[in-house]
Formats: sequence, structure tokens, C-alpha cells
Amino acid sequence: MGIKKQKIELKTGFAHETLKSLEQAFLQSGVQIYQRGDQLVRPNESNLEGDLIPVDKHWIWAKASEVCTFKKFNSSAQGLKNAELPLKIAEAYVHLKGDWQVPKLRGIARCPLLRLDGSLLNKPGYDPQTQLLAIFPSEWQLNFPKLKREDARQALKELRALVVETPFKSEADEAVFFSALLSAINAPTLLSVLLHFFSGRTPGSGKSLLATLICLIATGLPESVLSWGTNDDESEKRFNSAILSGKQIITIDNIERPLKSDVICSYATQQIAAVRALGNSKLIEVPTTAYIQGTGNNLVIAGDLNRRSLVSLLDPAVERPENRVFKTNPLKTAQEKRFHFIKLCLTVQLAYIQNGCPNCGTSPIGSFENWSKFVRNPLVWAGLPDPCTVMERTRKQDPEQELALGLLHAWKARFGSRIMTVKAIISDSNAELQDALAPLRAQNDFNRTIGHYLSRIEGRIFEDMRIERYGQARGVTQWQLQERGAFEE
Repeated sequence: MGIKKQKIELKTGFAHETLKSLEQAFLQSGVQIYQRGDQLVRPNESNLEGDLIPVDKHWIWAKASEVCTFKKFNSSAQGLKNAELPLKIAEAYVHLKGDWQVPKLRGIARCPLLRLDGSLLNKPGYDPQTQLLAIFPSEWQLNFPKLKREDARQALKELRALVVETPFKSEADEAVFFSALLSAINAPTLLSVLLHFFSGRTPGSGKSLLATLICLIATGLPESVLSWGTNDDESEKRFNSAILSGKQIITIDNIERPLKSDVICSYATQQIAAVRALGNSKLIEVPTTAYIQGTGNNLVIAGDLNRRSLVSLLDPAVERPENRVFKTNPLKTAQEKRFHFIKLCLTVQLAYIQNGCPNCGTSPIGSFENWSKFVRNPLVWAGLPDPCTVMERTRKQDPEQELALGLLHAWKARFGSRIMTVKAIISDSNAELQDALAPLRAQNDFNRTIGHYLSRIEGRIFEDMRIERYGQARGVTQWQLQERGAFEE
């Protein structure tokens, strides 16, 4: 049975009424159109370029002809005759930001997942509570009995069979994988999720397999990757394009240099991101619902991205790991039993919630409180090591951390708590101090570079030391190294 078309009369000078009638026709006919931040979007059925496609005036015009019959008064016939919707009306509707009545959409969910109140989103279709469009089979609706801690542990045991042959460096590195899996499934509702990375000692360690495994279980779709090249601006443009496309998972593949990005930092902790589309100077605001992961060999995470990231280390401890023979095929198993593995993940989380979210001895990570409650704590409660214990290792490998510590230790040994100017530091002949400053010396204006660097790390604590501004003398800024005993008084 075809769609019953809505009749709309086109009247000169009544464009606003036409737009309202057109939108009501879309709503009543069930047209898949949503507002996502600053944009109108529709689901991408092919999913080749992302989960969502921006709606333009041509799509509005074509869709209007499917669900509406337009009439316009004809003076010659002295009556109404069939007409087409003017393209300028379709264009006007696209630009009605703030006045749209179509549902708001945060993102796509391709499997059942947890809402923030602990209930399950397990019915396909649009969910007003989370503003997500759930796309999965109707038979996947879940009803869990009362669960115990042993149920969570058994679920983890079955999940572990997927990665039993993966050469995780430690149990904490394995816990990061399970954190990644639960994060990828629930990212659309968690508001902010830690970034997860898989780092191999050598090529062929299995890092890409883990990233693909997570994609297959969380979305049922093949992994879609983007590269992070030598040009940060171009890489961030590609990242922004992936965000705009509404991808549920973004995988940064084969990272070959220290990863540092203010754009990714901001995205990881904000609920709304302002991103710029390729070839467009306009910033577009969109919800931040994607789970972000990455892979690389001997991966280094730099700067502020450190506190937002978990890095799982894989070490096969053989010279040619690509020649290993495996007894299992986790990717094939994940495809065949995807729903079962999703149910196991939710079992771990719901068992924790049903038992009153017991204290696990962990402290929530700032900006990631929901993630701590619904991902980290259930895993720890079920018997895994805290995945966040790997953060200290990642922090120590940060070249910015290494630079700061080298400078502060050399400063302490040479000057102690004396008040210093940048000029005095630069002119000092101490070899250890000058070696610590060497990474900054390559800049054109060394004096200005040191000043900017001290301003950037001012107040940050590195191994119980920090640099503080100590007023000015004759218009020149002075600096002091303080140790914890001094700045805690």
C-alpha cells in the first residue's frame, strides 16, 4: 500500500505556512529526517561514507514529491492545478536552523546499549530518551533476569575466549581491550569516553585485529580507518569529516609518530563539537557520540591527550609475529555470534548496576564520570585489573613529559629555588641545563621560546616539582622552581 500523500496549496506570500505544512507532511509520513546540531541529516543506508548524510535542498525537493501533492491556483482555469514545490522553498527549509520540528538526533546505535539511567535501549527505531536512532534486528530485544557477580565473571570468561591468543603485555593491557569493547558499544550514550589505542612492539602483533574485532561487535560493519599523516592540519580535517558523517567508531590506523591533537582532546571531553567541513569555512556544531580508537607500533601519546587515553600494549616476544599459527579465528567468530557477545558485554554492566554499583576502590576520572561508572567499574568489580593502571606507563613515554622533567631536574640541581629570569637561564654555562634546553633551542627566537614554554607548563606538577611565575623585575618576568612542600603550605 502506497503512502497517502498530503495535499498542500502553494500560495504567493505564504511561504512560512507552506514550510510548516511540508514539515508536518514529513513527520506524518515517517520520513527519516532529523536535526543533528546545526544540520538536517538522514540515515545512510549504504554506510559506505558514514552513518549520516547531510540533507540538502534537492533531497528535500525530491522527498516532498513522494509524500505531498502540491496545488496552485491557475487564473486561466480559475481553479487549482497540480504544481511542483519551488526549489527555493526546499532551500529555505534546510536553513531554518532553530525552527525545525523534526526529531533531534545525537547519533546511531547499531546494537542494544545502556542508557544513563541504567535501563536498556533494546528496541530498534528512534529513541526520544537518548535521541539515538537504533538500527538492529527487532528480535534483539533483551530481557535480563536478576544477575549476580558470578554472571559477570562468566560473561568475561566467554569474552576472553575471543582474545585468548592475543599477546597482551599484562592483564591490565587485556583489561583495556574489554574497556574498549564496552566503550564502543555504549559510546553513543556515555557523553564522553576515553580514547583507546593498541600498540604493538613489532608489526604483526595483532593490534589491527583487535580494532577490527571491536568494530564488528559494536556495529556489525567492517572497520573504517583514517590515517594520521605528517600534516596535523590535514589529518584533523579528515577527522572532522568523520565526525560530521556520524560514524559510531573512528579508527586512526598505523600511527607512526607521537600523537598530539587539540581537536581530538576537545572532542573526547565535550558533548558538542564545533567542526569545519572540508572546503567550508563555517563551523558546524554536532553531538560527540563517536568512540575513537587507534593503532600503531611503539605508540606514543603526547601532551594533554595522555589523560584521555588508554593504551593496550601487545608484545608477541618473537622476531616474526606474522608467522604465528593460531587455533582460533576471532573475526569469524565475532561475525557469526555478534549478538551473543553484545549480550555478554551488557551482562557485565547490568550485573554491576543490579547489585547497586558497589564501590570498587576506584576514583572517577574527571570529565569521564559516566565512563567510569558504566565501563571501568563493572570490569573491576567482575575481577579484571583496573584498565586505567596503564595510564602511568603512557604518561612516562610522553616526550613532553620527558622534556619537562629533564628541565626541572636540571633547574633544581643548578639553581634550587632561586628566582630566575629566562635570560639568566639561557646564559648559564651548566652542561646538564643546556642539554635539557636543547629540544627548544632549534626555534628561531630561543629567548621567546623558553618564555612561552615556561608559561605553558606553569603550575603543572612533575614529580612533586613545578615552575611558578614570581612577579617581574624591571619589566622582566621572573620564575621559580617550587617543590611540593613549598606549594602545599
